[in-house]
Formats: sequence, C-alpha cells, structure tokens
Amino acid sequence: MKISFTVTWKKDSQAGIPRGTLALTPDPEDVSQLGKFLQANDGKPLQCDLSTVSRGRSIDSNRLMWSLYRIEAIEHNGGKLFGAVTPEKLYEADLLQTAPRATITIDPITAVSSIERETGWTQNTI
Repeated sequence: MKISFTVTWKKDSQAGIPRGTLALTPDPEDVSQLGKFLQANDGKPLQCDLSTVSRGRSIDSNRLMWSLYRIEAIEHNGGKLFGAVTPEKLYEADLLQTAPRATITIDPITAVSSIERETGWTQNTI
C-alpha cells in the first residue's frame, strides 16, 4: 500500500530530537490518512521518498507537457502510442533525473508517538 502526504520539516523542530530521527509535521488535512496508514503497518519498516513541493503548473502548461510526452512516446514506439514506452514512464524518468529525493526508513511506533505529540491526534480519533 502506498500513500502520499505533505509534511514540513523545520530546523528548529529538530532540537532535542535524537540523532537519526526526523521531526516531520504532517499537514493537518493528511493527519487522519497518515495515522490510519501507520496503524495498519504497525511494526513494519516503511520507505519514504521525499521531494520538495513546488508551485503547481497551470492547466495549459500541464496539457502542453503531457502532449509533448505523448509525442515523445509515439516516437520511441515507432509511431504507436501504446508500446513499451509510455508518457508516464517518460515523466517518471525525468523526475528521477531532476527532482531532489531522499529515502528514509520510518519506525511506525516512533512516528505515531511524534504525530500524537505534535498534533494532538490520538489513535482513538480514527
């Protein structure tokens, strides 16, 4: 199972936190979804891909971007849209080359405790 949520990290929040542990604050609208996910995966190691959140593209620029990916996919597939190369695969490949990412492992027990401490969320709110 995979979920996507937004968190904020601030250097000041890291003070007093043990080395090797990150103090991440989830967006309020993501707390419930994140809590459910962590409870469902209690005790399991989790993998996170972190990237920066940037200003979104306009609808017109998004439409242009996907049109260009479709054209590139058709060229790679010898004139056919559906083949080994898809617009989505091209997009993912571009993201891997350009977007800053880091992979971390989260201890679900510590994460739930941190969320409870930082947001007031408890397991009974689900």
